[in-house]
Amino acid sequence: MYEVTNPFEMFDIAIGYTIDKNELKSKFLALQKEYHPDNISSQDVILSSNINSSYEILSDDFKRAVLVLELQSGIKLDMTYQTNLPTEFLIEQLELHEELEFATQAHDSAKLEVLELRVIHEINKIKHSLIDLFLQNDCAKICMIIPIFSYYEKLLENINDKILNI
Repeated sequence: MYEVTNPFEMFDIAIGYTIDKNELKSKFLALQKEYHPDNISSQDVILSSNINSSYEILSDDFKRAVLVLELQSGIKLDMTYQTNLPTEFLIEQLELHEELEFATQAHDSAKLEVLELRVIHEINKIKHSLIDLFLQNDCAKICMIIPIFSYYEKLLENINDKILNI
């Protein structure tokens, strides 16, 4: 197999935020079958690992957004320190975290599930916004929305952990 420089090349898919996930999965399964560690030499095990990593990135909307931004514009976001987020968003995050703590302390799974649905709704709005922003090549807004996407994804993970532990 040829040397690949990015996950899109691995699966021969055009670089873009919007992808056909069924096509991705089909290509992943075909490559996995061909390059599964049980069927290849030890030197190709790295390739099998790269196939898995590439699939993980492309199948995850957040990771794919970060990659597409970097590949299309050369902008590599540092997600470690995000100090320029809108004040309204930061206040909303504080309120959501308070709701999460109150619901967790009360062992109120119904409130946690409602909170989960609210966060999923926000994530879906962000995904739809990213589709438009990538089409418009609006890198400034994409750079603002990706960290917000990250916050909501982490909050959703936290909510799901709390639901499982109630």
